[in-house]
Amino acid sequence: MTMPGILGAIWARALRLRSPLSSFIDIVRRVLFFSLAEDLIAHRKVVGLSLADDSFSIAVGRRIFSSVKISHARGYISETGSFPTPETVASTVSLEKGPLKFGRASVCLALPKPWTTVSISEFPASIKENAADAIRFEIDRITPFSPVDALYDFKILGESGGKLSVLVVAARADLIMPYINALKEKGIVVSCVTTHLTAAAALYAHALEETDFITVNEGAEAYEGAGYHAGFPSDIFSISSEKGAEALEQYLSDRIGLQEENSAGQPGRLSIMVTSEGDTAALVEILKRHEGTAIITAEEAVKRAYPKLSEDGHRAAAVGCLLEHVSAGNRGLNLLSRGIRPLKRTPLLLSTILIIAIIAAGIAYTYAPLSLERKKTTAIDAQIKAKKDEVRKVEALRKEIGVVTDELASIAAFREKRIPALNVIKEITTRLPTNAWLTRLRISETAIELDGYAGSATELLPKFESSKYFSKVELTSTIFRDKRLNADRFSIKMEFQEMKKENQATEVRNEKK
Repeated sequence: MTMPGILGAIWARALRLRSPLSSFIDIVRRVLFFSLAEDLIAHRKVVGLSLADDSFSIAVGRRIFSSVKISHARGYISETGSFPTPETVASTVSLEKGPLKFGRASVCLALPKPWTTVSISEFPASIKENAADAIRFEIDRITPFSPVDALYDFKILGESGGKLSVLVVAARADLIMPYINALKEKGIVVSCVTTHLTAAAALYAHALEETDFITVNEGAEAYEGAGYHAGFPSDIFSISSEKGAEALEQYLSDRIGLQEENSAGQPGRLSIMVTSEGDTAALVEILKRHEGTAIITAEEAVKRAYPKLSEDGHRAAAVGCLLEHVSAGNRGLNLLSRGIRPLKRTPLLLSTILIIAIIAAGIAYTYAPLSLERKKTTAIDAQIKAKKDEVRKVEALRKEIGVVTDELASIAAFREKRIPALNVIKEITTRLPTNAWLTRLRISETAIELDGYAGSATELLPKFESSKYFSKVELTSTIFRDKRLNADRFSIKMEFQEMKKENQATEVRNEKK
């Protein structure tokens, strides 16, 4: 085989190995350069703040891995009946900062459609690498604003025939900055500014997992909305109310035909989200006339995504704004960026090696003391096993000694506190007159009860009261005169004098405590 033939064979072999080798290299690169701050695993907490013509709303949520949870969503009506002032919004958000528990969360502001201009323009494909510069130079041509006076951002929708289709959204800076500055004075930093258009796309995509749909809003003079493809507006429409529902239905027919064309002739299904915050019943009925449409309101989308979320005054735009910028790998617009995308810095291999070395050193530093302690513990366990029988005997003796000691202490305490029963009976016998006798005697730990007969029962009380053993002598029943025996029947109850003193001492100690 000639030299050119050999080189050709080697080249062909290299081409066959190129694909699997490239895949392997890509996998190795992703593993080595994986960052702990990767958006996929990083925890994020975002506050969505949406402005409307007569209200504003707040939604608070967080992302943990790929799960997005919304904890609060509240709406606030403007007292003036028009757009809320920057001071009103800033004061309300500042007051809700504690109750809603959003702390230092990233704040995203969603602007209503009247405040923004949306255009889809074509540019030469050659500007793709420097799209930000090209949009900045052309911003005064495609929008009513100059680059200095505008907040704007763009999204490349697609490329066809050497042309780029670019979505550009812009707003007047002097209209938005007062809100951002008022919030900043309250310690709340707005990190991104978006629009209701892209917020609606994020809400619909999260609730129904669809990226191609239409939003329709019935205004005072026109039906307004946008068609979305891949989660971004691909065309904006405004149909005059004078043309009525027929023009709107024709637009829907064209969209269904386009979807059938994109799906190789399969029957089209057009998803429509009604974004009006007012009464949407009439608009929904008009849209239902057209076959092949699936209609859902913005509020229903919120309920599907978060059924446990309170319905009291929440606004879908705030929830959509939050979802647009909290989702992993989000591609949402940020008008504050003015089209400039931050460069993603790839972690260095050396940093990765150092992290691994630090982790290894930490494991060794943690494991070494544990190993030594484990050896000491093993030696101590061996000694304990050797002395196990002796320890058991000692513990048994200790328990027996403790039981006997407790019994002796109980007996001694009982003897000290209680007056002997014989002394009590002797004292009662001494105090009773000769014409008195007992029918019942009951002695408890704290009191004595007497039943019997006496010539005069009332004379008994002073006799027992004067005793050193008794106190609180009292009759427990009415004295009854027995004529047959010519004596009073009595029932007397009294306490031990020592128990009385002890109770009084206990009460004094409790009061001091």
